[in-house]
Amino acid sequence: LGPVTYGPGEAVGAPDHPHRGQETVSIMLQGGMQHRDSAGHSGELSAGWVQWMTAGRGVIHSEMPLDDLMENGGTMEGFQLWVNLPAKEKMCEPRYQDVPPERIPVAEADGVIARVITGECLGSSAVIETKTPITVLDIRLAPGASLTQPLPRDSGGLIYVFRGNVRVN
Repeated sequence: LGPVTYGPGEAVGAPDHPHRGQETVSIMLQGGMQHRDSAGHSGELSAGWVQWMTAGRGVIHSEMPLDDLMENGGTMEGFQLWVNLPAKEKMCEPRYQDVPPERIPVAEADGVIARVITGECLGSSAVIETKTPITVLDIRLAPGASLTQPLPRDSGGLIYVFRGNVRVN
């Protein structure tokens, strides 16, 4: 999701489209979007919000820029992750967890600031419930700071650096 800066009337989104058998995670950094789905759910996400959508047996939904972004323009930036559901959960009931920034735990220590979206970090636990065991952290490191993040032995890992650089040992 960007970053892209739109002029008035230029912002684009994703009109009605299906999801099934997965969890879609939207993490907004700037701008915002509104979502609506075939089951009657709707909501708005703006900077700092996280939406954890469990599509399960299926949902048709749309993700469109907020009205203010459409009318006045502005910057849209964020991430969207697609997490495959375990086979036994693929036909579960769809659900949304729209979480404002003030509900996302923040762990801090020695130049490390980590928003704990799922899983645990530095003694803080996430409020989002997942069907797939996964740790998602938004980590900001001061120059020279380091973080040792344990993960369950049977899990994989992914680090996505989008500003600056990092060394992984």
